[in-house]
Amino acid sequence: MVFMGDWGKSWQMTSGGVPDEDFICFATPGSNDMFVFLADFFFFPQLDDDADSGAQVAFAKAVMDPQFQAEFNLLKGGLPVRTDVPGDRFDSCTQDSVARLGRAIERDGLVPSLGFAHAARSDVQGVFRDTIAEYMTTPGMTPDQAIDQILDDLDLL
Repeated sequence: MVFMGDWGKSWQMTSGGVPDEDFICFATPGSNDMFVFLADFFFFPQLDDDADSGAQVAFAKAVMDPQFQAEFNLLKGGLPVRTDVPGDRFDSCTQDSVARLGRAIERDGLVPSLGFAHAARSDVQGVFRDTIAEYMTTPGMTPDQAIDQILDDLDLL
């Protein structure tokens, strides 16, 4: 069993895998109505030239268009950033993720990913990454010991 985000599904599909035949998608056990998210962003510098600024706006409108979001995510295997994108052409993995995302939004269960500074600064991320790596490679380390180490290390920051 391997836990991955939507990039894992993309990798499986690029390798010829078919959802529900070659692999399955499901929520992490115990996550209930929580949904960990990580989103890519486009940042534009402030420009003085109206033509260049207009091009930025045109690009932003293009990538946020519901039809573009549907087509892009059919290829990528991820979720649209918009919640009003029709999902009837998405596979079962994406449809399930869209439904879970909707439930998480309704129940205030969106959780930013610890990766890429969505939820914490880099030194906090390091504490989690280092302790999780140690836990995964130290057979005698208990979950409680890992939790205690995380708490102790966070206190040192």
